[in-house]
Amino acid sequence: MKKLESHFPNFTQAISGIGEELALAAASRPSDFRFSPLLLNGVPGIGKTAFAQELAARFGLPFLNINAGNLQHAATLVGTSSHWTNAAPGDIFNLFANGDSAVAILLLDEVDKVNPDPEYSILPVLLDLLEPETSRHFKDISMGVNLDASHLIVLMTSNQSGFIDKALLSRSRIYEVQKPDWAQRMAIMNRWVEALEKQTRTKLEVEPAVIQRLAGLPMDLRALQRALRSAYGRSLLEKSDVLQPPWNRIEQQRRSVGFM
Repeated sequence: MKKLESHFPNFTQAISGIGEELALAAASRPSDFRFSPLLLNGVPGIGKTAFAQELAARFGLPFLNINAGNLQHAATLVGTSSHWTNAAPGDIFNLFANGDSAVAILLLDEVDKVNPDPEYSILPVLLDLLEPETSRHFKDISMGVNLDASHLIVLMTSNQSGFIDKALLSRSRIYEVQKPDWAQRMAIMNRWVEALEKQTRTKLEVEPAVIQRLAGLPMDLRALQRALRSAYGRSLLEKSDVLQPPWNRIEQQRRSVGFM
């Protein structure tokens, strides 16, 4: 957990909450394992999805990422009726059937964009997943079996929690994730450099002033990571031993996209 915090310094409160849940789990019988759903709310591009992915990787757990805003029907989660020729099980069934653990991590991205139309709403299914009793008997329509999904770790993200259904909010531990400050951006960028060194098996000379200047650019983390990857790739392409970001191109891209 400390390693995770060093990689995501702006997620301190959420990581603390996860630690509390793990402490409860460690003191409980396996059959009583329960992880309260977590909602990470914050502006786009601050690392919410990347945080969930790394959390799953560090836990060594199966991971499923679903964009809730793109869900048009609950069949994605519960499967389609066996009466249909193209019947197929839902993603929740597949998550457990293809894994070797009764625990898995489900990320529901952008729950503030869930379709509000009651005819196609997936809200009842989501609420069943978040409730301890109903999640113990979560039914996949295609397979006709009840799953014990009560050990599922559910993480959700949103950009504006005010647009989320109140029933969904009431079942979640809510954490406001702030934009990383300059010092945190520096720490995040240094971690990215280490990852690129490991990935490419090449260690470039990186002057602190370069990281400082990159961290100070008015870009979100996604754009910042792209800029660093581009700079690293360009240095390798030109067989340079020193990281040399193409400042003119980075500045041109920043202006064309309009990052604030």
